[in-house]
Order: sequence, then C-alpha cells, then structure tokens
Amino acid sequence: MPPSEDYNATLNAILDANYNPGIAYMEYEQPYFSDDESNDDRESDPKPPQCPPYSFYDRHVASSLLLKQVVYFSSLAQLLSKAYDKAYAKPEPKKMVPVDSQFPPLLNMNRVTFRDSPEVCEYYMERIGAVCGYLATKVLFLPDHKDWVSIYRWRDPEQERSNFLYESGLEIAHHSDGPHFFRKDIDPIFGEATVKKISELCERFPRLSTGDFLSMKEPSLSMFQTMTQSTRFDWEISRTQGWKTTSHITPPVDSTAKGSAIAVPQPRATSRRTRSRSKNARSFTTRASKFIVPAKASNHARYRPSLRHYLQCAWTKSVLHDTTYFILNCGRYERIGFRHRQTQTLYLSGVIDTINIRNPRYRKLHAGLHIEIVKDALRRLEIVESLDEDDESSDDEWFSKRKRQAEKDDGHERASKRKKVEMEPRDASANEIAKELATRNLLLVELDYDIFCSPAPSSFVRVEPPCLPGPPEPVSKGRSRRQTGPRFPIKPRCEAHEYAVLTLEDQVGSSAVGVVHPALVNMKLSSGETLQATLMLKLAFTEAQKKKLRNEYRIYSRVAEKSVVEGIVGIHGLFSDPESGALALLMDYGGEDLFTKAPSVAEKEAFRRTLENIHEIGILHGDVRPNNLLIRPDGSVFLIDFDQGVDFYSEGSRMNFEGEWKALEACLAGKHSDETDYYL
Repeated sequence: MPPSEDYNATLNAILDANYNPGIAYMEYEQPYFSDDESNDDRESDPKPPQCPPYSFYDRHVASSLLLKQVVYFSSLAQLLSKAYDKAYAKPEPKKMVPVDSQFPPLLNMNRVTFRDSPEVCEYYMERIGAVCGYLATKVLFLPDHKDWVSIYRWRDPEQERSNFLYESGLEIAHHSDGPHFFRKDIDPIFGEATVKKISELCERFPRLSTGDFLSMKEPSLSMFQTMTQSTRFDWEISRTQGWKTTSHITPPVDSTAKGSAIAVPQPRATSRRTRSRSKNARSFTTRASKFIVPAKASNHARYRPSLRHYLQCAWTKSVLHDTTYFILNCGRYERIGFRHRQTQTLYLSGVIDTINIRNPRYRKLHAGLHIEIVKDALRRLEIVESLDEDDESSDDEWFSKRKRQAEKDDGHERASKRKKVEMEPRDASANEIAKELATRNLLLVELDYDIFCSPAPSSFVRVEPPCLPGPPEPVSKGRSRRQTGPRFPIKPRCEAHEYAVLTLEDQVGSSAVGVVHPALVNMKLSSGETLQATLMLKLAFTEAQKKKLRNEYRIYSRVAEKSVVEGIVGIHGLFSDPESGALALLMDYGGEDLFTKAPSVAEKEAFRRTLENIHEIGILHGDVRPNNLLIRPDGSVFLIDFDQGVDFYSEGSRMNFEGEWKALEACLAGKHSDETDYYL
C-alpha cells in the first residue's frame, strides 16, 4: 500500500523547516561557570580567536593525505535533497504512520539566542540532527515499521569548552557491551543481517561525520561567506627550514560514483592490492640540509579568522576518522564539505542560509545528508571487504616483494643523495643521552604513525634546564646572572650536533595534563656518530594543561634539588613550540603501569621507599594511582605524573600524607578505586 496523503503531509511538515528568523546572538549579561570552572579559566563572552585554530597535530599530517584543492560546489545542497527523495521513493510499500503518532525529537524551530558555539551546536543537534536521524533510519532501514526509531547520535567528544569553536561527531547509537547491539526490543526490528552489517560499519567507522560549530557573531558571519570559487589550498605546516619529508600513505578507498548522490571526477584507477591494503602502503623520504633554521613564533597581533584555517581543521578530522562529509555551522550560515581522498580534493558547498534557504529547505537538506553519510560508509565498507577477500591469498608474497624492492630503492636513493654512508645509530646509555641532551636547546619533533608523517618537524626550544636526580650538573649553554639575552640561546642556523631529533609514535596516554608519546631520540655527535634512545614526551596544549605541566616540572626540580634518586624518572627539560604554543616535558621511559604488570614483593617495597623519600622532603604527590606507578623490565620502579603535586611552597596546599599512603597501599594490593578520594 503506498503512503497515504496524511502520511506524506506529516513528513512534508517535518521536512519543511528552516531556522527561525528570530535567532540571534546575545552577549552574556554575566559570566556563568560550571562547578569545575573559575573566572580565570572561562571567558564571559565569546571573543574571536587570537591565532589560527589548527592544532599542533594538524601541521603533521602526511603530505599524501593533505588537502590540495578546493572545488566550489554550489549544487551540493540540491544534490543532497535529491538523495532524500531518491531514498524515500525506493522502498515500496511503506507502512502508514498515524498522523497523531508522537515524533520523539523537537520539531519546533523556536526563536532562540546563541551565547556561544556550544549553544549553536546544541540547537542543531536537537532540532536538525536528531530529527534527521529518525527520518534517515526509517527511509534506509525501517520503511515498513510503524514506530520512529533512530540509529544516529551526535556526540560531543571530550574537549575543552570553547566559546568560539565547538566540535561534535556523528556516530551509530549502540551499546558497546552486552548481548544486544541496540536494545532488546530494537534488534529484532532490524533483523539479524542488518544488525550485523551496521555492527561491521561501527567497527570500521566509529565516527561517520564531524560538525564544527562556531559562535554566531563576527567574524564568523563574514568568514562563512568567503571562498566562493575553486582554488588551490596551501596547507599550513611547520616552518622549520632545512628539513623536508615527502611521504606516501595510500589513502583509503572512496565510494564509487554508482549509487552516490555526489558525482565527482574519478581519478585514474590504481592497483587493487594497493588500495585494499592502504594502511600498510607507507613510505617516505627525508632530506636534511647541513643547517636547520628553527621556526619562529608567528605574529598574530592582527589575526582575523579565515575559513581556510577552519577547513584545514575539519579536513584533518575527516582524515583521522576516515569520514567523507563534514559540517561547518555558525548558526546563521553553514558550509558542507565533501572529501575526495584519492585526488586530495574538497568539494565545498555554497553558502547555506539556514533561515532563508528555499530549494531545498534546511531540514530536508540535512535529512538527505544523514542518508548519504551512511550510504557512503556502507559503500566504502563493501568495497574494502571485497578487496580484502580478493587479496587475502596473495598478500604475504606481494608485500614481501614490495618490501624487498623498497629496501633496494631506499638504499639506492640514499647512496645517490648523500656524499658518504652514515653510521647506523647506536643505542646509548642513559648517562650518555642525559649528557648530550643537556647541551642541546633545540628539539626537532616529527610524527610518524597513523595519518601523521611530518612534512617538516616542529621546533621546540628549551625553556627550562634538565632536572635529573642526584648532584646537579651545570648546563653549558645556560645563562649566568650577569649575562643578557636568551636564557637558552639558539643559533639562527643550527648544525646536526646542535639539536636532537625526536620521532613520536602513537600516544600511550592522555589526561587532564596533556598527551604522552614514546619518542625515538637521535642525536648526531661532532664525530659523526649518532646516538639513539627511547624517551617519553608529554605535550600540553591548553593554558590549563600548561599550568599543570609547569607545576609538574617544578615538583621534579624540587625532588632533584634534594637528590632523591630512587623511583624518580630523569627529566631532560621543558620545551616550547613557538608556532603552536605547545609545551613539552621530555623524560626517561618509566616502564609499564600496575594495570599491566603486578608488582613483586621487592618492587612493592621500592614504591614505599620512593613515597617515603618524597614525603621526607615535604612533597605530596597528590595523585597516586595504578597508572602512575611504573615498573621497568629490570625491576626498577618509578612514581610519575607530579602535575597535582604540592609542597610547602604551594599556595593553599593540604599535605595529607596519611591519605596518600592509603592510596599507595590500595594500589599495591590491587584494590585501588577511582570512586574513593584517599586525600580527604
């Protein structure tokens, strides 16, 4: 039975909706804060950013995955609307839904005022995203079901609340554990085959799309109306000169043009095996000059937000999560992006007026977008699975040949480009590494994992000296009291023996302080020999994180001054990136935490001695928990992460040593609970 007129009228009423003409921006009458916010951490009114929004990581995306060109695609909105019409017309018959059936989400486009970007995001998710999730689910999966069900969910990732820019991600709403994928009453509605397919989709693509929401005030309003022509895109990378890496990471597959609402030019066909095993197809070539020119801080005194900068952020998220579509929305205006992987091209919609758009209406446009997002992911999933099956029998042989050829080519390339063959790096002792690092005030930090393969390294300059346990050693390039100029000077042009190269691997931990990466350190000596070792680099990005990291360094310095050695990792200094503003603490590797390795009787006693030693010099760790207690393979133990540490010099410090002992004993007994506050 075809849909009734009443049913069609109901759908048209839902789809025929734009933002209310009365939406407006309103400045805060007074600051508002949550329980964990203070006047120092939160601005009362959204202020335009004083520097570009892209992060430290955005500058290190592999060159073969960067955005190279933007194609102005004015008809994108109309194509997405047609995607809804096409999907709706396909399944017949549809079960009639009573006109008076309750539609779960908010339908009324009420007049509201937006004070900041999170409120812009909330309005979209409630009145557009949630509604379109129900519509898209019915059209794609449940055309014959009488009730409204949605498998879509817009979720805010963990992020610092920002007044000007706020991120949200679209994903499949399901239970990560338990016997049912959706719910006990929902799984049978979809059927076993459909649930299985959606489950595979979730596993392959945890995030389906990204929405970046900006405050509805200037300069956002003007910025959204720029870039109305196709143009080449210049990706912002680190400005360190004399070191360049050209990488090739084969991009994931694009969905085929067949069945897609977006018809884009298809690139020349590539090898099937190359595309199917894209994550393994990774190579790069690095050229280092005799002299390195460190990057300097950019002058953002007159910075004005640019749509290009926000497109770079959105593209990076799309590459990281392997999504095709993203949304940029400031309440009043919107731009939708379509990422084509193999040509490194962004197809950018025209300016979408959320209030006055007529053909199509705004909600119908996004219903089509939600449908196309899932259809695109399903098409790509099907392509990848078919390619994996075709190549399974011959992968080992093929990759073995590629590896031998790559090694041969790499050896030939190195021989032809360098005047002499360099010696292989030597694994150095902890004392050798500490001695050499103490003389170097510049770190070249590059990333090499996942989508990251730095086109150019970031220049981290020393801001604080090493603080290693034991008798202090003078830093040869420090500054005496009578000297003027930089405390840790760096030459305008540095030779290889004047800096250290850090290659970061995938992060091993993140917290309120920042992100921790294993770092392979290479240092070339004047003799030509190269030393290498694996250390840890902790990065802090926000002002709150940097404040905690500086406190952590201060506590480590106090411990070093008192010559406490046992159980304290070596700290090789505090460094800062003048371009991104990131702060970095370079430290020795401490081992595995108590979640991974159970301590022996001797190791438990060593932890107790370490805590007793720092208490004797008047320092409270402040956050004793299993992941802050590390054990090396040789049995040495370490207490790390002093960012919450306090001493007698800390303002308002509460030295609850007894509570800290209880926390340690709970950890050593395997009974520590995050629900218990041992420091009360």
